[in-house]
Amino acid sequence: MSRHAAVSSRLLKALVKNGVYLSCLPYLDIEKDVFKGELVVLNTPELNLNRHLSFIWRQDTGDNPLRACLIAEAKRLAKK
Repeated sequence: MSRHAAVSSRLLKALVKNGVYLSCLPYLDIEKDVFKGELVVLNTPELNLNRHLSFIWRQDTGDNPLRACLIAEAKRLAKK
């Protein structure tokens, strides 16, 4: 997670905890807060929050076995 994303996530959690706000955050970012009863997860089965992600890398990096493994695993998981 980038520094900016971590700051944004903390800020959004603080706004929700201390005000009348609603936010959409990754569950891993709020798991401890939910466990402590500080935040509540709202189930919204009718709301599709699927995202399209892209893998990017520098063009001049050449072959990378770790990158190839990551892409292969992502493709495997996407087929499920």
